[in-house]
Amino acid sequence: MRRNGGTAFVFLLLPGPVIADQIVFAYEGDTWPWLAGFDTFNACDVDCEHWLEDGRYVLNLDPGLQSGVYNYSRLITTTGGTPPPTLWVEWRFKSNYSYLQSNDFVLDDARVRVEYDQTVASVSTWMWGDAAFDAGEAHFVTGMAMGEFHSFRFEIANGLDSFRWADGKLLQEMNAPQSGAGTTYIQFGGIGGSGAGGPDGMGYPQLTDSWDFLRYGTISYGEVIVSADPAAGYIDPRQDRPTGSNTPQGLTRFTVTFNEPNGLRNGNVAVESTAPVSEWPAVEWVTRPDGDDGDTWEIRLDKRIAPGQRTRFIISDEAEAAAVGEQGATSVVELSFLPGDVNGNGTSNTQDLLAWIMAFNSGAANLLHHDINRNELINTQDLLRIVQLLNGTFTQQPWNGMSLPDWP
Repeated sequence: MRRNGGTAFVFLLLPGPVIADQIVFAYEGDTWPWLAGFDTFNACDVDCEHWLEDGRYVLNLDPGLQSGVYNYSRLITTTGGTPPPTLWVEWRFKSNYSYLQSNDFVLDDARVRVEYDQTVASVSTWMWGDAAFDAGEAHFVTGMAMGEFHSFRFEIANGLDSFRWADGKLLQEMNAPQSGAGTTYIQFGGIGGSGAGGPDGMGYPQLTDSWDFLRYGTISYGEVIVSADPAAGYIDPRQDRPTGSNTPQGLTRFTVTFNEPNGLRNGNVAVESTAPVSEWPAVEWVTRPDGDDGDTWEIRLDKRIAPGQRTRFIISDEAEAAAVGEQGATSVVELSFLPGDVNGNGTSNTQDLLAWIMAFNSGAANLLHHDINRNELINTQDLLRIVQLLNGTFTQQPWNGMSLPDWP
């Protein structure tokens, strides 16, 4: 911890499994599973219908008198074969079915099973639209947003100890006492509700599962960030609250893209800020965005980046790489928030009014830098909002003449 007056600055890197990949196999959901190398055990042929839509494999499971079922498996190594020295498995999944709707762990929505050398790691991740559990319900992640795709990941880095994450949060760590001699495979599938049960006695709702991708590969090290959105060094000039409201506004998510496919989770991201510690955001979720090819992650924060302050995110695999004698890498993304600072020079003043006018008149205006009132439109109302921010109208303070503090 470093102190400068009354402000504390903390750098914290949490050790955990490695964060970089080599992709060996990828099912992108744009074809039928059996055409992509999966063996079919239940083909969605009872109380179940399926189709391909927007590059995803989608299923409706009908809560009739029987349960809809589907189940696909892919062999990696046979019994007695040599498993890969390291293995990661990652998938992106969405469901309209809530864990709270089911009220019954037996009637799960979907699951992914990973067998690594069979006796070393044999784990099932059970998933709903808002939660993920291990097979015994002892480990879980809840509070996930309904109606969104979520990213799940299994890793085994040393041939013995395995880890699972749900949107960057650790779901389970398992330690194996010895190596096995069994098969290594992955399996994904699901099962629908049935009968007239359910939490309210009225039966279970029809559910829809969507699979965006399922990939696996071996673990490597040392990927670095090559771009971010917003770009590293971005200063957010937009309002810190709406006109006539005290509701805080600000940047709460951003994406990072690495030079090669990789993995990422909450514990690999550290935060520093010039703000008081109570205003520091924390990483809440780490998930894949739409259209990702394995090298991009979206980082979601539990609160906005503090206005009038610098914040930076340190993303590293150096500790994990060193543990196995490899070379890791660290990348830093700095994102700041200074209402009214349209020209991005670290100071808000009347020069920013001119900068907004020049961009607007030249057609170079964009939402990140010129939509000052955050209404997804760029017009003269945004110019008026800059004047208000500089004068202290409907904002935390007058921003005219205010500058971002230097790092200590």
